[in-house]
Amino acid sequence: MEVLTRHPDKRTKEDNKIGEHYEIEDGRLYRMENGVKCWVVPKRMRWRILKLCHDELGHPAMNKTIDKVKQPYWFPGIRRYVRGYISACIECLYYKCPGGNRPGKLNSIAKVGIPYHTIHVDHLGPFVRSKGRYSYVTVAVDGFTKHTHLKAAKNTTAREVVKFMDEICDIFGPPQRIITDRGTAYTSTVFRKFCLQRKIIHVLNASAAPRANGQVERLNCFVTSALATLTKEPEGRDWDRQIGRLQYGINNTYHKAIKTTPFRLLMNYEPRNYEGNPLEDETREQKDAIIMNHCSRSKKKRWGSWKETKVRVHKKEAAQMIKRILSIDREEKEEETYQVH
Repeated sequence: MEVLTRHPDKRTKEDNKIGEHYEIEDGRLYRMENGVKCWVVPKRMRWRILKLCHDELGHPAMNKTIDKVKQPYWFPGIRRYVRGYISACIECLYYKCPGGNRPGKLNSIAKVGIPYHTIHVDHLGPFVRSKGRYSYVTVAVDGFTKHTHLKAAKNTTAREVVKFMDEICDIFGPPQRIITDRGTAYTSTVFRKFCLQRKIIHVLNASAAPRANGQVERLNCFVTSALATLTKEPEGRDWDRQIGRLQYGINNTYHKAIKTTPFRLLMNYEPRNYEGNPLEDETREQKDAIIMNHCSRSKKKRWGSWKETKVRVHKKEAAQMIKRILSIDREEKEEETYQVH
C-alpha cells in the first residue's frame, strides 16, 4: 500500500516496477495482464472462483477453466492451483474418461468464415427418461464459431429435428450446408423437403464413420459427462433441466480452435453469469459491514464523515491484500518463484 501511494519522486526502481503492474481502485488491488485489469483475489477466496468457473459450467477441462478464471481475476500460481483442483474433483474423476492416442490426420471439411454457413447436427442418447418424458438430446454446432445448441427431445423422428432446425433458422437464418450421419431422421422425406424448401445442401456421412462429423461427435463426449455431473437427483431424471445451463457453459468457455469463446466470437460481447458475481457481492457486503461498525463505535470528530471513513477502510483492506499477495508461502517458493516486474 505504501509503495503504490508513495510520491513518484520518492520511489525506488523496485517500487516503480511494482507500480507498473499493480494499482488500487475503490479499495481493491488490481494487476494489469496483457492490457486487461484483473482483480487480485485473496488466497481464501480462490476455491470459490474455481467452483464458479468449473463446477457450475459443466466441469470443463483445465485449459478452458484457466481461461475462464483469467478473464476477470488473477492470483499467483493459477495454473498449478487449477490443476490441483481439477485433479481432486470427484465428478471429473468419476464420469470423465481420459482420451488415448488419436489416429492420423483426417481430411477436414473446408470451412467458410461466415457464422452459421455450415451446421453439424446429431442425436445423443437415449438417456434415463426425465420427468418431462425426454430421452434424447439434439445437438447442433456451427462449424465456424463453434456456437452450440442443445435441446431435449422425446424421440429421434424427423419432425422433432425439423422443429429444432426451424428454431435455429428463425434466429440465425437458414444455413448453406448441414452435415449429419445417415440416421433415419436425416434420410427421411420430411427432412429432405425441409432442406429443399430452404435451399440447404445436405451432406451425409459415410456409414460407420462418425469421425467424418467430428465437430459434433467430439462435443457429444463432453455433453454426456457434463450432464452426469450437473444432475442433482440420484437417478438423474432432472438432466433435461440442466440443458440450458450446460449450453451456456459450452458457449462461454474458451475454445482453442477459435482462440476465444463461441459466444464472444458470434455476438462480440461477454454475457452476464446466471448468479451475477457472488464474490463481488460478498465483498461489498463485508466492506459495508466494516464501515458501519467503525461509524457506530467512533465519534464524528474522530472519524469524520461517512466518505472519509470509507476511504480509510479501503486503504486498510488494500494494504492487507498486498501483504498477502507479495508474501508467498514457503511451499510455493520451493516449487516455483514469482517475481513482480
